[in-house]
Amino acid sequence: MKHYVHLPWVLLVLLCVSLGLPMQPAHAADTCSRETGFCIDARIVRYWQSNGGLSVFGHPISAVQERFENGGIIRTQYFERHRIEVHPLAAPYDIQLGHVGSEELRARYGVDNAADTRGNQAGCRWFGETNHAVCGEFAAYWQGHGVALDQRNGWSYAENLALLGFPVSGEMTETHEGQSFTVQYFERGRLELHPNNPAPYRVLSGLLGRTAQQRTAPAAVTVSAPTVAVLPDSVLQTFVTNRMPVVGYWQASEHGIYSAVTNIRYLHTFASYRAPDGKRFVAMTVQYRNDRQPNQATEYAGPELYTLVDLQDGVHALDERYIGLTDVLAGTMVAPGQRTGGQILFLIDKDTAPKQLRVQTNAGVVTIELRVWPIIP
Repeated sequence: MKHYVHLPWVLLVLLCVSLGLPMQPAHAADTCSRETGFCIDARIVRYWQSNGGLSVFGHPISAVQERFENGGIIRTQYFERHRIEVHPLAAPYDIQLGHVGSEELRARYGVDNAADTRGNQAGCRWFGETNHAVCGEFAAYWQGHGVALDQRNGWSYAENLALLGFPVSGEMTETHEGQSFTVQYFERGRLELHPNNPAPYRVLSGLLGRTAQQRTAPAAVTVSAPTVAVLPDSVLQTFVTNRMPVVGYWQASEHGIYSAVTNIRYLHTFASYRAPDGKRFVAMTVQYRNDRQPNQATEYAGPELYTLVDLQDGVHALDERYIGLTDVLAGTMVAPGQRTGGQILFLIDKDTAPKQLRVQTNAGVVTIELRVWPIIP
């Protein structure tokens, strides 16, 4: 039977009012969380409410974010256990869950499909698509939960898939917060067996929304003391006032991650955007390569992980208008030996110039020094 959870929705709306949390007119139906201070987007709240609410998705832990993908805008919001995505598709497929289970498996083990040696056992459900079995309480949870794609009672196979997806690992033991659990990964989540919990809470969905957000959120950058100028002041002044050469190359390799910058240039206007007075855009092409050994970690590489530092040590996050560029850097997982790349964009003051580009990786920050640029008179 499909369960529709209305009470948490009502309580969270009341919390928004009592806490004075902002509820803008465009999001009048948002629900808000006292624990995190975030409200659920109006496009997502009905989906969240109708498919399990707090027990399935957890509290919202981010505001809505937008990214440009496959010719359209994807709206995403992170929850404790999942990432909910709004796609430019017809209902009921316009709202989907992100593949946080597969992403976590790659981040932890560097594989897309972990081995499962159990085979097609009696009493288990076998998935030939990924060559994995789901057994026991995990199978009962998978079949007893889903995403409502129609108005009929009970969960269909398609609705089960819409919530967790196919299994991508067998059962394994992992330690979380000092406790060891039997877990199994699915495309859209990780199921955990908590044998000491009372029914029906013995099987819980892991907090993969949190870890997925941590991998993609821009890291706070601590600006160190100014470095000694590589170039003389006269050249640096040329750097600031003149148009940059379009061709060039910088690179850095740290922690097994290789990153390079090419094709840096100033832009006053591009597409339909004009830089505000006293500002100018800095566009650049970045390359990102995971040079680690095959058995080491897969890395997430995305535009939001890059931070620009100017000559005055001002720190600049990615400008949201970067989607107006062609061949933009799109967020993706980069396995050992693989690479990705694309264009990114920053907005800086006219009276300064880039000094460093920093990219956050799981192993630390890779810093690319830009002040060694060979200035062309």
